Amino acid sequence: MRDILIPCCQNLFKSVGGNCVPEGFLVAEVIGYPRFVADEFAEITFVEDCGLNNEEVISCPPDQLPAGYADRRN
Repeated sequence: MRDILIPCCQNLFKSVGGNCVPEGFLVAEVIGYPRFVADEFAEITFVEDCGLNNEEVISCPPDQLPAGYADRRN
């Protein structure tokens, strides 16, 4: 095993094995990737900036989204 720090999209955190940990922490992790590469594409229909560390972004499962939520476009 070796210590691995992988850059994350958030400035103060690093992504290790798919989990964000505070920068400066070392995590013993063995990452065996890529396991499977899916050559699939999708059209991005809606983009929204919800801010950093907003716990309400994913607050319910897909079947409990408000009516029309998935139909939003911009």
